Amino acid sequence: MPEPEQGAKRGDWVKIHFTGTLENGVVFDASPENEPLEFQIGSEIVLESFENDIIGMVVNEEKVCTVLPEHAYGMRDENACKIFPKSEFPAKLRDAQEGEIITMDSPEGQSFPGKIIKNGSDQIIVDLNHPLAGESLIFKVKLLEISQNPSVL
Repeated sequence: MPEPEQGAKRGDWVKIHFTGTLENGVVFDASPENEPLEFQIGSEIVLESFENDIIGMVVNEEKVCTVLPEHAYGMRDENACKIFPKSEFPAKLRDAQEGEIITMDSPEGQSFPGKIIKNGSDQIIVDLNHPLAGESLIFKVKLLEISQNPSVL
């Protein structure tokens, strides 16, 4: 009698195909057809709750996982919309269009996304929430391979 197939566990390297959508069906991310995503469970490369949904899956298993906002990019914070004097805004970003996602740098040198809400003559309003804040993320996943050694994948 063959041994039962072992499911993926923390520390395993996995290779998956996935499509991530919002509740309205808009695709926000997907693995290219010929380039599956490869990562070690527990390495914090992907969202922890997404990893937890992969634990226990077996090769060729398909599953739909939902990650709630509080386990993804948090809830939207309306206080995260900031007004910047245009003169103090980085010159390369002063002509950004409303709705455009830009990359800003903190005084500590960290980069983060922002969405231009309004670009006026003397000020720019930027939404500093993560673009996926407040969204439930729905992942369709197929587990392709499991290994304890990344070079085997």
